[in-house]
Amino acid sequence: MNSINDIIAATIENINKQLSDSTQLINDDNQLIVGKGSPLDSLTILLFITELENKLLEEGRPVSLLNYLVDTSNNNIFNNIKTIRDFLEISK
Repeated sequence: MNSINDIIAATIENINKQLSDSTQLINDDNQLIVGKGSPLDSLTILLFITELENKLLEEGRPVSLLNYLVDTSNNNIFNNIKTIRDFLEISK
């Protein structure tokens, strides 16, 4: 079974294939995903989250992250790579 770090790295790699050079994601804790300063538009955020969900499902760890994106009280889990990783580690 791949680690959360491996799953996130694979997700970033797949998403970057669809992005221009100026909007490429970096696998770094501080990489913004949602919010001011993020290189992603709303459609790409949805693609990222869906890709991450699919990768988690492939690893036998189904989780519906889109529910958390819609719930504004939980939006902070998508601030950056670290907050996503922390959330996924807690929700094992």
